[in-house]
Amino acid sequence: MSNRRPMPRRWTGRLTLLAIGLSVLIGAVLLNTVDSNELGRLQRDVRETAPLLSLIRLIVIASLYLAWPSLLRLCKQRDWINAETEQQLLSRRTRLAMWLVALELILGLEALNQLHALVEWLTS
Repeated sequence: MSNRRPMPRRWTGRLTLLAIGLSVLIGAVLLNTVDSNELGRLQRDVRETAPLLSLIRLIVIASLYLAWPSLLRLCKQRDWINAETEQQLLSRRTRLAMWLVALELILGLEALNQLHALVEWLTS
């Protein structure tokens, strides 16, 4: 995208709703087509590979943090962003990395599943 023709803000919400709707639809279709015996094996495989996948995600986050200035220079050279936007995004690099690491820790420790179990226990 170019700075000369910014996307109207009203499309951001619509595109987000479209993405959510498509994700739910694809998930529902996949859930109906999966054999329940295979689902248990798939869950076991996911639990076994979770530490490796978490390590890969942390490596990607670190790579993004290190490559951030180069990516911004490339975007500025191609006239996708201006100098002011480049400085703003560069100043937000650490905050972005911290948020990504925090999300990784929350998802990796299954904090959402534990919170859901607590809410179920409280409501039962």
